[in-house]
Amino acid sequence: MLKTIAGVALAATGTAAITATTALSQGANPHAAGLVGLRNDGQAIAVKQRFGSGALLAWDKKTNRFVSASTRRGHKMVTLFTPVKDAAASLGTKKTADLVRWGTRHRRSTTAPTTTTPTASAPVTSAPPASPAPPPATASSPTPALTLGSGSVLFDDTFGSLNASNWNTFVTSNAAGGAPWNSNGAGGSGEGNASSNFDADYNLPSQVSVTPDGLALTAQETPTAGMLGQTPATFAWRSGVVSSYNHFQFDGGTLEISAKMPSGNGMWPGLWMLPGPGASQGDNAEIDLFEGGYSMSGANPDDVFAWHLHSSSGVAGGNVNTGVDLTAGFHTYGVKWVPGQSITWYLDGKQLAQTTSAQATIPNEPMEVIMNVQVANSAASSWHPTYDSSTPTSTSMIVREVKVTSS
Repeated sequence: MLKTIAGVALAATGTAAITATTALSQGANPHAAGLVGLRNDGQAIAVKQRFGSGALLAWDKKTNRFVSASTRRGHKMVTLFTPVKDAAASLGTKKTADLVRWGTRHRRSTTAPTTTTPTASAPVTSAPPASPAPPPATASSPTPALTLGSGSVLFDDTFGSLNASNWNTFVTSNAAGGAPWNSNGAGGSGEGNASSNFDADYNLPSQVSVTPDGLALTAQETPTAGMLGQTPATFAWRSGVVSSYNHFQFDGGTLEISAKMPSGNGMWPGLWMLPGPGASQGDNAEIDLFEGGYSMSGANPDDVFAWHLHSSSGVAGGNVNTGVDLTAGFHTYGVKWVPGQSITWYLDGKQLAQTTSAQATIPNEPMEVIMNVQVANSAASSWHPTYDSSTPTSTSMIVREVKVTSS
């Protein structure tokens, strides 16, 4: 999570180029004079870098207006627009043929999931599946059983209670020696760091509970005193995390997690892995089984499955538009890890992506399991929706089961 966001964070520079909205009639394509639609996220990032987020507009079908992209809801407005002059200056061209004069794509994709590699990641590519994966089951379908893995069962928790022999209620890692990150001295922790902080939340043990549906990691909009590095800080949100450090670690196999994701702009759920106490080189690798809520052209952020591998050779990963609202029901998130050889990502038993040793350095060391709900602040706005007035003041990721098998 940390290495991923540090690699794609962008700071807005300059002044806002446009702030006015433009009203159009119902059903009209947003071809306002002097505006062009940007072709992809890379073009939008280039404009934002030069002129700030105010230079990006989005067409809101619900109100038939252009609004600031920083307030857009991903499922209502996707294509970003900017004045022709800003596009030309940012992209180094005056040929608007390099851009797109089109209306917003309002419907979710009905095609099979595809993967993309983030433009701001390190120069490591990843191999997609040999053929497009079929769409996973809809949220109304029964949750598939956790049967992706084979071999012996190494770990299995169905959360009849919060087992302190399995989980900490703070985030930690090998480099931290098992101590909470950004510790407040009373069990709190945080994922941010002093040089680049993208988190509006601070973790407290009180945000971890067990419900009839499973383990609940709850993000709640409440001003919370915490730490950022060695400095006291106040966070707008508090949230929950569990980590298996000093309780469980594994070096290769299949990890499956049955979970329902939290809803709302800014919600950033994560299922990920870091070196455990048995590793010998600090936090030299990270496997992100799943990160949710990412911005992706043409997709509702609630449908996006982001996957990454951070290693000594760089960052491999991308986003998949699943076409399924992952906040509407339970799904199974899986990763098959063959140490030194490959990592393969799955949703509901269907392969979404794969990275092999030909593309990246595949870890071969024991790793812990981490599950959390981060809340994205404005520093993450170029690649992840941030919390706003529409975000529920309390929302949870619910985890029904975590299972690890030897293969």
